[in-house]
Amino acid sequence: MRHTIENEGINRLAEDALFYTGERQEQLARRQQLEKSISGLEEAGRIERLRLVVHLEECKQATRAAAEDLERFDEIDAQRSGVHAEILQLLVDEEQLEDEAARCISTDAAGVGFAYARTELLEPGGVKALVDRRRLRRAGATQREAEAV
Repeated sequence: MRHTIENEGINRLAEDALFYTGERQEQLARRQQLEKSISGLEEAGRIERLRLVVHLEECKQATRAAAEDLERFDEIDAQRSGVHAEILQLLVDEEQLEDEAARCISTDAAGVGFAYARTELLEPGGVKALVDRRRLRRAGATQREAEAV
């Protein structure tokens, strides 16, 4: 019986050693597999990072180009606004010129005995000529000098 107990102990020892060796080999195999996975993931990460860096640079360039386009648009819009404001000012100036011409004509007409005068009957450019003459007369020019304009 003693022999059997020793054989059982040896068998158990052999089983434990084989079990430990098998477990160890499985762990080593799993670790090698994980190390390969890490290596592959690191390479994939490097490739993805490079792709993202390139993509980010393209986005920056696109953003700079869009900002330049927006600046050009703003310049064009500012010019348009300036021209629009100038047109409005010309309209105001023309209206003031016509009002002054109408006053001058009415004053001159009243001075020679007419009750009123109709500026719309003047030829094109006639109102401006009348205003210029009136200004010259107010500035001290003679009637003949003012009419020469």
